[in-house]
Amino acid sequence: MDENAVAEKEKKNKKIALFAMIGVCGLCFIFGVIGGITKFISFVNETGENTEENMKTPVQKEFSDGVFNILNGNNVLGTYKCTHKQCGYVYGYNDDNLYDLKTVDLGEYQIRKVINNRFVLLYDDDEDTGSLHRSGGVKVYDFVGSKVVREFKAIKNYNRNDMLVFIAQDTNDKWGVIKFDKDQVVDMVKPNFDYIGAYVPTGELLNSQLYYAAFNNNDWFIIYINDGSVYSKEFNEPIVAYDGEMLVTKNDNSFNVYDVKGNLLFRDAKDFNFTGSGLLVVNNLSTVTVFDAYAITSLYSHNYVQVGSVTAEESSTGIVIKVNGEVVYNKPDKKKSNRNRNGADYQLIVS
Repeated sequence: MDENAVAEKEKKNKKIALFAMIGVCGLCFIFGVIGGITKFISFVNETGENTEENMKTPVQKEFSDGVFNILNGNNVLGTYKCTHKQCGYVYGYNDDNLYDLKTVDLGEYQIRKVINNRFVLLYDDDEDTGSLHRSGGVKVYDFVGSKVVREFKAIKNYNRNDMLVFIAQDTNDKWGVIKFDKDQVVDMVKPNFDYIGAYVPTGELLNSQLYYAAFNNNDWFIIYINDGSVYSKEFNEPIVAYDGEMLVTKNDNSFNVYDVKGNLLFRDAKDFNFTGSGLLVVNNLSTVTVFDAYAITSLYSHNYVQVGSVTAEESSTGIVIKVNGEVVYNKPDKKKSNRNRNGADYQLIVS
């Protein structure tokens, strides 16, 4: 091979080696950049996580070092300095099982409610567990003014947290009705009764009921909670249900129906049903009567060979009454009649 050919070959080899070196360096640079970016991202993430962790707001505890915190989420609305070992929201009391009034059976329930952005219902005693009737009673605490404004032995509202009205028992064991009115607690019904309970007709709401049943000195009656007045005649039979101007009492194993003035409308019923919309359906073994409980009139009454079943079903517009599976009455709407405060006509009595 001549010298020119050798020189040309060496020159070509040098070019190949140069390009190879440049390629290797380029790859090293690219991998280095990728590695650096990865480490940087990892560093940023780790740093960000640590920073976020360090900046987290500590979770507020409801009870800490003898202080009860009234919370809205993680915000402290106010504090209460406990004087005993146990402190917190009260448990609603329910003594309805001691009587025959058909109320809502909820068992134990805690009233964890901030009322009017100002009040809470607390207990503060040495008992180890929550119970319905605590020895320390109920404290109505104004956390804005940092003071206890009322004290009761027990309180109940059937776990209806949208209510501002509560049935309350004073320290003399007498029941009344209270209302939280803006920045104060007012007595709607003075605590003069041995028992007060609220009956809710089918399909209706407790907070729309203005009439409660009360028991005192062996007598039963209906009270109007807006002014605390006694609305009905006294009855010596337990009131089990009511609506409008009519009520049902229990007499051993049967029921009697009266208007609020004491006029007997149906005697010795086997069963009854306040259906909502102001209707009362009542029956014995052979007779079914449908009453308008507000107007105190008979809408349907019929004698049967035997009453097997009586049902009240809500339709899209009203109430459908069926006896032995057949429709006997259809209330075309859900509106209630005007009240007949003059009492019932005696011709409606079923003896």
